[in-house]
Amino acid sequence: MATARKPAEQGKTKKEPELTDEQEKARGEVKKWLQKIEAAKKVKKTWQQLFRVDLAYEYRDGKQRPPDIPDNEWFTINKIYSNLMAELPTLYSQNPYFYVKLEKSFSTNPLDIAMYEIRARIRQSMLNYLKKELKLKEKSRVSILDAYFQFGVLKVVFRADMIDNPDADRPMADDDDNIMLDEETGQPIQQPKQLPANEAYVIARVHPNDFLFDAEAGTLEDEWGWLAQRIRRPIDDVKKDSRYDATARETVKATEIEEGEAEKAQQQRKKGSFTHQDESEPTMVVLWEIYNLKKKEWMVLSEGCDKYMMAPGPLSKGVDMHPFGILRMGLLRDDSPYPVPPVSQWIDPQKAYCEVRSKLMTHRNRFNRKYEMWDGAFADADDAAAKLEAGGDGTVLRKQQPGQAVFPIADAALDQNHIQELIMIRGDFEELAVGSNQVGVGAGVDSATEAGIIEKRVSLREGDKVSLVMDFVTNTARKIDQLVQGNITKDHAVKVEGPDGEYWELVRTSDYDDIAGEYAYSINLGATTPQIPEIERAQWMAFLQLIASAPQLATSKALLKRTAEMYHVYDQTMIEELYQIAQKMMSGGMQQPGGVGSLPGVADLMTAAQSKTGGMASGINNIRGGRQ
Repeated sequence: MATARKPAEQGKTKKEPELTDEQEKARGEVKKWLQKIEAAKKVKKTWQQLFRVDLAYEYRDGKQRPPDIPDNEWFTINKIYSNLMAELPTLYSQNPYFYVKLEKSFSTNPLDIAMYEIRARIRQSMLNYLKKELKLKEKSRVSILDAYFQFGVLKVVFRADMIDNPDADRPMADDDDNIMLDEETGQPIQQPKQLPANEAYVIARVHPNDFLFDAEAGTLEDEWGWLAQRIRRPIDDVKKDSRYDATARETVKATEIEEGEAEKAQQQRKKGSFTHQDESEPTMVVLWEIYNLKKKEWMVLSEGCDKYMMAPGPLSKGVDMHPFGILRMGLLRDDSPYPVPPVSQWIDPQKAYCEVRSKLMTHRNRFNRKYEMWDGAFADADDAAAKLEAGGDGTVLRKQQPGQAVFPIADAALDQNHIQELIMIRGDFEELAVGSNQVGVGAGVDSATEAGIIEKRVSLREGDKVSLVMDFVTNTARKIDQLVQGNITKDHAVKVEGPDGEYWELVRTSDYDDIAGEYAYSINLGATTPQIPEIERAQWMAFLQLIASAPQLATSKALLKRTAEMYHVYDQTMIEELYQIAQKMMSGGMQQPGGVGSLPGVADLMTAAQSKTGGMASGINNIRGGRQ
């Protein structure tokens, strides 16, 4: 006789498997890291509130009108926008030309040193090719603007899509079809289950809102414990990404609403529409890519998940400490990695300037002509008043008796102090934004000596900003070169544009082999300045004038090259030709301008050309000295 089965207990959930000691330890570490993330977010939020970062972004966009002032009584003159537009071209106008040179060699063999120098030149060519291919200029300029409001961040990474390997689990063979064996076990090496595809070097701009320093971080990099980048991805994409741990993907949760959905839901609520979709269920997973600088490892966590998405492990190939280049344009603080953002100091004078300008505009629009009239002077007083209020040019009022019957009311006086206040506020803004006396160098000074001192200080301030940006770009270039060294798998032939003109360079994987030494990275700073045809022409003519008047200066290649750089001339082919011409002139193979036996008219022509170029050079100096 069959026995009856007991009904299943209702409400009983599936019991989770017990965790091993290692899994329990990992879960505890994940919780600690998530707590560190929350602490770091609070520190950054306090900094953003202190320096009114959100308000600075609104002022940049022209959202400066206070809510209690009507739109028709507010006049926005966005000096923050205009100042940013003026400064950006001076900081990064042209892509720099990078140099890679051997700085240190642990080998004293001259042949090794010569080989390292050749490799440095080839790596230099690859780097100058990649700067254009990876859109370094476009992304660097955005990061420079970020640094005015918070700080700028560029990330250099190597990315590849992983595809299934059709030969997975089969023995690997070399080029001669010999099976490759593991040196330790002696067993055949198996093909991997997945292979990389669509490999690419990438420069990515990271928004400062998505970047964290650890809560205890100090001012300088050697005082930082870890860095983290926030990455928001749809939950479906995360669950399908095989790079993440399989068990973590099963438990990962969406904790944020997709950008734009929250705003749509808010608008629907204002209209009185409350549907199930209005609740805006989270669809985005918040991932944190953390780089532990002390242990030189990295990991990936997810908010709301107590498992590692990617467990702590060694850094990717070509990554030294971390893949980020960080630009801090503002004043560094002695207790925090977060600087004093420049725009934070412009907000108050910008607001005060617009307030005074709005008062002037409102006064002008509000006080139109007003009148007083004596009713007894008119037969129909109401009709006369209507003509005063709405009558056009040439309106006639008929009075019943002689004498004045209509009296104009004087407009309210506009205090001249408002004009003076406007001038002072504008001066305050310009002093905070670009420095004391930088606009109109020499204005308000008592002597030419004082004007010269001020101009030198202005140049130093501008040069300091440029040097910060160039250090930031050079550091990014160094990370790109190291990334190529760690991931290059094929030989390349690249076309490069530089001081030597255009040329092709063959780049082999062997050029990126490890060396017993170190490379140094630098840039041609003069090549980053804005290229204005008139100034370029004047600089070139002034340089030719100098060489024509003293050709002996061009007999030394090093001196000629250095002199050319002073005039912002970097064409190496042209410099070589000038060197050859100078050699002929000094040896007598070519007549010098104005010398005995020169062709008729040549000396006069050179004298006239020199006089003209001298005048142009003087004009350029006047332009620089009298910049407004």
